[in-house]
Amino acid sequence: MTASTIYRLWVGAAGVAAADNTYRGYDLACYLPGTLPVGVILMKLFGRAVTLPAGLAGSYGACVTAATAETVLSLQKNGVEFATATVAADGTAVSFAAAAEIAFAAGDQLTVVAPDPADDTLAGLSLTLVGSRGEG
Repeated sequence: MTASTIYRLWVGAAGVAAADNTYRGYDLACYLPGTLPVGVILMKLFGRAVTLPAGLAGSYGACVTAATAETVLSLQKNGVEFATATVAADGTAVSFAAAAEIAFAAGDQLTVVAPDPADDTLAGLSLTLVGSRGEG
């Protein structure tokens, strides 16, 4: 990774209206151009309460260039793994695994960590994590 590498992160609210006619959906989307560096590839500090569902249901991921070998990314809350995002060998789709829903409070940190060593061919990773936001 060089100093000129640019990573893009989008966060938006979308979803079904709650009883008070406010939207409670919360999408966290990112695109990482080029091959993955080793270590933290995304860090997000939450400004409000957000819950991601078990299995990361409704979340999506893909890459532009297939991985040579299976690549498993670690999704962590405050440094502790709660889920994985896996790209199969010769694949471009991402599958998610999370045993339970995970709740983030304002100030909690989400990180996505690439394996060491990184796959030399996997490139153009896009992830969208779909959750719901709490009050406030």
